[in-house]
Amino acid sequence: MVQLGALRPRRTTRRTTAVLGTLTLATLLVGISGAGARPAAPAAPAVSDQRQRDFAAAAREFGVPEDVLLAVSYTLTGWSARSTADGGYGPMRLTDVDAAVATTDGRGDGRTVAPAALAATPALHTLRTAAAVLGVPPERLHADPSQNIRAGAALLAQYARAASGGVLPATVVGWYGAIAGYGTGGDAMAGRAFADDVLATMRAGVPPGVVDGQGLRLAARPGLTLPNAPRAADQFTATDAAECPVALSCRFVAAPYAWTDRSDPGAYGNYDPARRPRDGNAVRYIVIHDTERSYDAAITALQQPTAYTSAHYVIRAADGQVTQMVRTADIAWHAGNWTVNAESVGIEVEGYAAAGGYPEAAYGAAARLVGWLAHRYRVPLDRQHIVGQDEVPGATPTGQSRQQWDPGPYWDWAGFMQRLGVPIRPQAWQADRVVTIAPPFADNRPPLSGSPRRGSNVVLLRTEPRDDAPLLSDPALHPGGGPGTTRADDWGDKAVTGQSFAVAGRRGDWVAVWYGGRKAWFADPGGRLTVPGAGVLVTPVGDGIPVYGRVAPEPAAYPATIPPAGLVRLPYTIPAGQAYPLVDPVAGQDYYARFDGSGVPDNHTLVVGGSRYVRIMFNHRQAFVAAEDVQPAVPGDQGSP
Repeated sequence: MVQLGALRPRRTTRRTTAVLGTLTLATLLVGISGAGARPAAPAAPAVSDQRQRDFAAAAREFGVPEDVLLAVSYTLTGWSARSTADGGYGPMRLTDVDAAVATTDGRGDGRTVAPAALAATPALHTLRTAAAVLGVPPERLHADPSQNIRAGAALLAQYARAASGGVLPATVVGWYGAIAGYGTGGDAMAGRAFADDVLATMRAGVPPGVVDGQGLRLAARPGLTLPNAPRAADQFTATDAAECPVALSCRFVAAPYAWTDRSDPGAYGNYDPARRPRDGNAVRYIVIHDTERSYDAAITALQQPTAYTSAHYVIRAADGQVTQMVRTADIAWHAGNWTVNAESVGIEVEGYAAAGGYPEAAYGAAARLVGWLAHRYRVPLDRQHIVGQDEVPGATPTGQSRQQWDPGPYWDWAGFMQRLGVPIRPQAWQADRVVTIAPPFADNRPPLSGSPRRGSNVVLLRTEPRDDAPLLSDPALHPGGGPGTTRADDWGDKAVTGQSFAVAGRRGDWVAVWYGGRKAWFADPGGRLTVPGAGVLVTPVGDGIPVYGRVAPEPAAYPATIPPAGLVRLPYTIPAGQAYPLVDPVAGQDYYARFDGSGVPDNHTLVVGGSRYVRIMFNHRQAFVAAEDVQPAVPGDQGSP
């Protein structure tokens, strides 16, 4: 999702792979011939420099130093043009958050954010502000990267003139205030941490790399120093001791709990007070996210009450520093799903899903923190309970289609579970009926369009057992029924390391599994991408049973003072004869929460009904089905392997 002091070496130099150099070498090898020469290497995919030229052109047009523009974009998006579900657009992450987008905030309970609170927050509307400065329709900035970069440059120049008496600064350091304002929609005081991070990026530079098929780079300025201004370390002052293992460098910086519209008890940010697990909200899962921005920018963003999102912890990639922002007893709004939020801890790791390359310090800190939390709350150390945001379902069809997909295809799940002391191993039980995705991370390099060709955790799923068969289509992502794609954010045709599925068939080197209500095929030559799995399988009692993204009690279980949450079916059904691995049985419950002091009766009440559900591994994401709709599968129920 989301994304000090003296300048430090940036984690970006470790994260970004020098792909351009690799491609150049591969291209040269194609031309080598003669006696004793090895066979020519395949031609490298074409890499464009158009986006680098777009940055240079926009910088000239609006008088912004080119490396400032590049560093701002890199700190916010890693130079990616991908849009985000929380209303960020293009390489310059211009924001356009309306009520429709805000309903898919980290809270994930379907409540609409008050329009007045949205309208009063400039940081949520920088796209329209930039479009007005540029004089173009806002829609052009959604999809056109070059125009998005121009708009970002125009907005930076506007902030710079406002901070410098109507003239553009003559030095890079003079742009500090404009950079700070860009990170927070114009509030330079709140954006000091972001500006520090941008200047740190400029000082360290970014080596040549490929993003969205574009070759990009940023030369280092090792002599660059910060201006004489209060440092980010002063801004992020720890307010209390963090809940952390002693082996980690931890601090506590509180996320806000603030009422944004006093006419609406539901308009507040950014978490809900609770007393887990004593109040009945047991912590069952730990969810890994990435920030999609820098560490400091993430903390700044999560301190905005109108962000409507939060996380329990944020981890800095360069050195593994941990900032806790929400007490683990409280419910952070991190997963975009109220059921999952109420029963999980959310951890943001600094990084970008489309770029990957998380450094060892990030993995090490995350593993120590997850292991400590799992022991404290008795969370099983397995891939059914240690999950990514990309495995959390949306609570509604709209939420499912907009749900975040981080930490993405480049998070090394196999290595991470190894660090936790629970490597993904073959299982003897159900070995012929359950298969676990387990490709060798470094050597598994499926073609993911617009992303680097590097070690990945995914296998591609097809409709038939052949390489030219269409990729699987997910109705939440492709409501018209079009085929899936190799885009990294198209999660509907991809299975991830550690996920287990019921075997639905085999043909040569191809394996079929039941996935999202359909039969999905993937190539598994020599069994190199999987290991035999284990687990209880459940199968429908009838045909076409509904699938849900969250759970809730039956309406009769609610007191008259609390409105029933209700359930909305996701756009899937499970036909008779299919089978899916059971994760956990789940009671139908709902933690009713509104802002403290708003006067609503029965606030912070856990409503528990008689309805029961089963959490299953369904497609790329987990899902819920009514317990009465399924039964344990027996051999033959899930088709003929």
